[in-house]
Parts: sequence; C-alpha cells; structure tokens
Amino acid sequence: MKNKRVICPKCNADLGPRQKQSTLTGCRRCHIWVNNAGEIVKDPHKHFKQWMEQKGSKRKVKQQGGQAA
Repeated sequence: MKNKRVICPKCNADLGPRQKQSTLTGCRRCHIWVNNAGEIVKDPHKHFKQWMEQKGSKRKVKQQGGQAA
C-alpha cells in the first residue's frame, strides 16, 4: 500500500498528508522543499512560476467564457 503521508527524505520528518495536486511542502527542520512523491525540489521558484502560469491560463479561460455570455 502506498504511503499517504509526505516524508522528508533528509530527516524522515512527517510533513503531512499527500495532496491531490502537485504541491510542495516545506520541511521546517531541513529548510528544503519536498514534492508529493517525497523528492527534494532543487528550484522551488521554477515550480511556483509554472503554477502561476497554469493558474493564469485558467483565469483567462474563465474570463473569456464570462465575456461571451
């Protein structure tokens, strides 16, 4: 059975439950960012930038749908 918790690969701290989306969780002990698979993320800024672009594209689609109505 798969683990439903995110575990820090560096210090083995429990970082909480896995989320449905691809999210990052910060380890307070190690000061690193960990993804849902329990892997260290080298560049969290790149991940955040991709998330903002995806969020922006969803917002544009929503606005276009509202204007056509």
